[in-house]
Amino acid sequence: KKPSPHGSKKLVMLARAFFDGLQGLTKRQILPNLPYGQVSFWNKTYSATSDNYEWGLSWKDISSFSFVPPTQSYWLSHFTGKLQNKEWKEVVGPHVAPILIAGCGNSLLGHHMCAEGWKNITACDFSDVVIKQLIQDNKDSEIKVDIKFVVADMTHPGFPLYSFYSVIDKGLYDSLICSPENHETLKKVKDGVYKVREEEKIRQGTYF
Repeated sequence: KKPSPHGSKKLVMLARAFFDGLQGLTKRQILPNLPYGQVSFWNKTYSATSDNYEWGLSWKDISSFSFVPPTQSYWLSHFTGKLQNKEWKEVVGPHVAPILIAGCGNSLLGHHMCAEGWKNITACDFSDVVIKQLIQDNKDSEIKVDIKFVVADMTHPGFPLYSFYSVIDKGLYDSLICSPENHETLKKVKDGVYKVREEEKIRQGTYF
């Protein structure tokens, strides 16, 4: 029996994806070490400017995304044609669900989410400078947002266990990859997220 040409194509695509991934790992290994894991660096940065900055993606980009549920294997689903994407609103949780934005910086992600109807958002960062700025900006703004701005380090966040339906990370993990001793810090962040995110057996908590 001759092998299916479609099957061969899929194997080639898988192989290419694998080697692209290896190439990406190599590139990440030669990134310069930057002090993104040091609170002193961020306090100095935010003291120099209070302008809002969006890491990576804007709200328009994020809210238009579709996501693969964590129970699915992306590659397997892709090649079997059974990929079932979910929209942002389905993944992040109901409007009343407690949601944590980890390493919020001075991003306006939470503000946009409030405007779209989410009502129980906590935004945390380990920089007390930026959190004070966010609190003051909200006090001074004509349009107030119902967000809890909290000083917290995601390596030991200090929130009650399983207190958030979803944890949103828009730039925290990526920035820490560039910092010295990133492996240990990233592990602590991941552990911190799992401590505060609702267990899947309770209500399909999500981290993304």
